[in-house]
Amino acid sequence: MVDKSSQKEGGQGAFFYIKDTNERLAIKIFKAEKAEPTERTRRARNIESALKTLSTLQTTLQAGDPTVFLLFNLLNIPKQYIADSDGGLMGLLIPTAPSSCYLDAEIMGRRSKKPVRIGDIISDERHIIPRQTSDSNDPLLPTAKWSFLDSLCQAVASLHELGLIHADISSNNILVRWSDSKDPKAYVIDAFNGFSTTGGNKALGRMRSDVFCPRSLQLGEYTAATDVYCLTWWIVHIAITANPIGAKLPPPSTRDIVEGNDNLYLRHKYVTEGLELGRNTIPSWLYSILEESLRLEPADRPSARDLTYAVHDHWLNYGDSR
Repeated sequence: MVDKSSQKEGGQGAFFYIKDTNERLAIKIFKAEKAEPTERTRRARNIESALKTLSTLQTTLQAGDPTVFLLFNLLNIPKQYIADSDGGLMGLLIPTAPSSCYLDAEIMGRRSKKPVRIGDIISDERHIIPRQTSDSNDPLLPTAKWSFLDSLCQAVASLHELGLIHADISSNNILVRWSDSKDPKAYVIDAFNGFSTTGGNKALGRMRSDVFCPRSLQLGEYTAATDVYCLTWWIVHIAITANPIGAKLPPPSTRDIVEGNDNLYLRHKYVTEGLELGRNTIPSWLYSILEESLRLEPADRPSARDLTYAVHDHWLNYGDSR
């Protein structure tokens, strides 16, 4: 039974807690009008395939493979998917985000738990307990930031290997675990919507998010290369530019998207120019793959796994081999 009083609306559907689970389980119900029947059936099959692969990995997990254990701590993996009588995707039974994604906060004079999101890392507001005091907009030490970015890349690269893309690597969908530590990790939600690594996912139309790939938005096509671009946007924003203005730039209008006006490329200009200005602060090999990952044409970008290898190697250079 769902708790209807807990209903929250999102772009793809509605979210409800399951009663008597202490808010540890929830159900996401997709809006049927958001996709054609054949598209919903295709998405259900994509999720079914990914969950079957994960079931095999769980067997490996029981054998003590720490790599698989890491995956289950980075991705919000559904317990199961729910299909209608025609096999179309109706919903997901999902665990809620772990308590390590929340910090104590005072909201409207009452003590509460506040989720820590990726956008809080570089922000005018101090939502994360600071690890250093030199810059009020930059609370995490470099090792902590690269630890977080490494885990984010690992999560998305693993998702791609399951045959799925995220398509919306935005502030709302990336939480920060253990944000008050020197070793924070990413926790990726809303990843199992059934969007495939093949086919372009044109049914998505124009995705409206605070971080987006300009070319994907123009073409209305979302691929693994879309995720690579958005991952790299966050890497540059968090670890190199560290300027809150990047997330405040005005979003493009429909006209901007259709005509390719400057507003479509403001966030792209922010990270590409910022990466160039900061190129001497990172190794040349890391600069090269970040520059490639931000190229406008999808075919010119590396894979998420190649990007992950580079980010992981750079993190290891700080001496933390975990």
